[in-house]
Amino acid sequence: MKVLHLNYYDLVGGAAVAMYRLHTLFKKNNNINSKLLVFEKKINESDTISEDYFLKNHSNFFKRKISFNLTKLQRIYSKQTHSLNIFNSGILKKINKINPDIVHLHWINNEFISIKEIGKIGYPVVWTFYDMWPFCGCEHYTLDNRYLEGYSTNNNPKENNGLDLNKYVWNLKKKYWRHKKFEIVCLSNWLAEQAKNSNLFKNSNIHTIAPPIDFEKWIGLPKNLARNRLNLSEDYFYILFGAANGTGDSRKGFELVIDVVNKFSKNCKNIHLLTFGNARNDDIKKLNVPSTNFGEIKYDDHDKLSLIYSASDISLLPSKIEAFGQVGLESLACKTPIICFEKTGFQDMIEHKKNGYICRYMDQSDLLQGLLWYFNLQSYEKNKINEEARNFVENKFSEKRIISEYSNIYKKLL
Repeated sequence: MKVLHLNYYDLVGGAAVAMYRLHTLFKKNNNINSKLLVFEKKINESDTISEDYFLKNHSNFFKRKISFNLTKLQRIYSKQTHSLNIFNSGILKKINKINPDIVHLHWINNEFISIKEIGKIGYPVVWTFYDMWPFCGCEHYTLDNRYLEGYSTNNNPKENNGLDLNKYVWNLKKKYWRHKKFEIVCLSNWLAEQAKNSNLFKNSNIHTIAPPIDFEKWIGLPKNLARNRLNLSEDYFYILFGAANGTGDSRKGFELVIDVVNKFSKNCKNIHLLTFGNARNDDIKKLNVPSTNFGEIKYDDHDKLSLIYSASDISLLPSKIEAFGQVGLESLACKTPIICFEKTGFQDMIEHKKNGYICRYMDQSDLLQGLLWYFNLQSYEKNKINEEARNFVENKFSEKRIISEYSNIYKKLL
C-alpha cells in the first residue's frame, strides 16, 4: 500500500510535526509504503520529496505574497491566520508521477495546492484536519457560525468592512469539492463535531484520531532532578505556559494566564511562571510573579522539552480555540497534569480531577479554582495524579491504536 502525505513543511509547525510522527510510525509497518511530498524540506531523507528548484520557490513566494496582501483587503476583525489557496501550483503532475494508492492531505496552505486542484486529485483522499480552514472560508479558526450556515452577505460580521474573501473562498470549496469524497480525520472530538456540523462536510465520513507521540522519547523525570538541570530553585510552585508562537497568539489565552496567575499569587506565595515559545517582554512585564522563558525550542529537542515539562508542577493551557494541543499531550506524557477549558481539543486528554482539571469554558474564576485545587493537594495525592497523567494518555493515544485506526481507513479505500 503506497501512501503519499502532503504538507507544506516536513518539520515546521505542529501539523508538520504530527504528520512526520505519523509517517515515522508507518515506516515501522511493512504493509505501508509511506512517502512525504512537501514544499519546504528541512531533513534530507530519501522518502521525502520536495519542490526545491529555483523557479518553483520564487513562484510560490510571489503567490503567497499576493495572497497575504489580498487577505488584508477584508479589513477583518479576526487576527487569526487566513489562507486563500486560489492559485494552481501544478502539484497534480507530481502526484500523478508518484502514482500512490492513497493521497493523505495534512496542512496544505501557503498556496501549496489550490482548492480546485484538491477537487481534481484522482486518487482516494484522506484528509487530516489540524484546524478549521477546510470547512471555513479563509479562516483557520473562527468563533463565527458562517461555516455552519453557509457564507452569505447577511451573516458577514458587521466588524468586517472590506472584501468578503471568506465568502468567495468558501464558495470555491463548495463548487470544486461538491462531488469529491473525502475520508476526514479530526484530531479531537471537538474538531470532529465542528466538521460534522459544517455545511461543507456534514455528509462526509469523519473520524477522530489523535496525532501520535513516541512515549519512549517523552518521559517524566523526578522534579528535583529536572529543576536542578534547568538551574531552577526548589522553593517555587512552577506553572507552565507553552505555545509555539508564545504569548502573542491571542487564541492561546496568555492574557488569561496573566490575570489568573496574578490573582493566584495573592493567596499563594512562591509562584513562578515558566514559558517556552516567543514570549513578548510587554506581556511578561504584566506578571506580578517571577518568570523564566526558555525561548523557542526545536520540535525534536525532546530532552529539553521533557525537562521543562517535568520541572513544572502544572501546565496552564487556557486556549480559547484548540483543535488538539500537542503541548498538553507532551506535558501529560511527562507526568505533569494540565488545566484547560472544556469545548477544546484538550478535553480529550483529561479525566477531570484525575489527571488534570477541565474548566468551564472561558470562566477565569474556574481557572483559578483549578490552580487552587492542585496546589492544595497533599503530596501523595499529587503523585497519584501525576502518574495517572501519563497512564491515561499512554493507553488512550498509543501508537498501536493510532496505526490500526488509520490502516482501517486506508484499507476501506482500496
